[in-house]
Amino acid sequence: QETYLSFVALAKYPFHFGVFSLYPLAGVEYDLNLSYTGQHFVTNAWSTTGWNSTPLAEPGEAGAQTRLFLLGGLGVDYKISGPFFVRAQGLYGYKLQTPGDLNRIASWPNNPIWTTIPPNAYTNGTITAWKVDANISVGYHL
Repeated sequence: QETYLSFVALAKYPFHFGVFSLYPLAGVEYDLNLSYTGQHFVTNAWSTTGWNSTPLAEPGEAGAQTRLFLLGGLGVDYKISGPFFVRAQGLYGYKLQTPGDLNRIASWPNNPIWTTIPPNAYTNGTITAWKVDANISVGYHL
């Protein structure tokens, strides 16, 4: 289990079309890991009966699990009445690799499980994480 405190900075450039405003979004998200308990990453080992999943313990340091995402998306505001509006936003986030990710990737060729899998099943590796966030909210212009 993991607990994060997220900080998000977004820039937008609105285009106004009557009661609608459409805007692209770009920014970053920094997820500060506050707590962590391991045993949630899984390795797969090949055996005569097929793939067997075994949990791997991760380092217990919460700081090693801190994440940084690059964000991009689109938003729209619809003016309801007076200062009130409805906002819909969609964001795509691409996670930059952490030092922990890079250490895991570097250790894969030396892992004993790779000697038990079919030939050429492992050649190189990467860890790619992405996410999609969507929200709808009601706002008030001051």
